[in-house]
Amino acid sequence: MKKLYFIVAISLLGIVTTYGQCLDVDYMELYNDCSSLKPDFSLVKTTNVKPGMFKYGGEKVEFKYMFTKGSTYLISLCDRARPGSYFEVEVYNRNHKLVASNYSHTHEKHYSKIFFPCGATGVYYLKYSFTGGTPSCGVSVVGVRNSVIRKID
Repeated sequence: MKKLYFIVAISLLGIVTTYGQCLDVDYMELYNDCSSLKPDFSLVKTTNVKPGMFKYGGEKVEFKYMFTKGSTYLISLCDRARPGSYFEVEVYNRNHKLVASNYSHTHEKHYSKIFFPCGATGVYYLKYSFTGGTPSCGVSVVGVRNSVIRKID
């Protein structure tokens, strides 16, 4: 297990040094901060977000995921944003309708984790952005809890 952890750490170090903009950010540390999923959630995907993904600042970077009806998804965000800048995620359904976000307009607050109970199986779009400042380096971890339990005899 230690050998596997070492290989993953070296691989991530190679990714970090390949993208020169984030050399001062320790992605492994961000991943460790962000990957503390609840015990009943399983890891689905980890995504590194880099400043170079944003050409102008203010735009959103989009990733597609297949979500399953009856499952609850946990999306965790960790970043190195400067004060006043926020790492945001918005979840859109297959019709590109916003269905979840880590920003509450009601409370004017950003959350580092959101839970999304999936009501329909299909492709969902996660759009990441940095608001209120320049893009930074971040990590998003998506986990799933499947509430559909089938008994096998």
